[in-house]
Amino acid sequence: MPVQGGLAYSTQMSAKIAQTLPAEIARMAEAQVTAGHYATVEDVLRAGMEAVELQQERRQALRTALEEGEVSGVAEDSTLEGILDEFRAQRAR
Repeated sequence: MPVQGGLAYSTQMSAKIAQTLPAEIARMAEAQVTAGHYATVEDVLRAGMEAVELQQERRQALRTALEEGEVSGVAEDSTLEGILDEFRAQRAR
């Protein structure tokens, strides 16, 4: 998969979608191209969609971690001192 700006994207499939951008979005996208950050407005939009996808993946990972934490139950020694002792023991290994 090609990587642009640290994000991977697929070039295997493309579809033409005719859509008018709101003026502010178009201006911001064109400013990114003018500044040399991207070659085309399409590249700006692709990077934006990749950022949305990454945010959704991170949000889902956080939800999963929270659910796993809830299912795992209450810690045996959830005092600050108990947590610090466990942390220190793990660092000593």
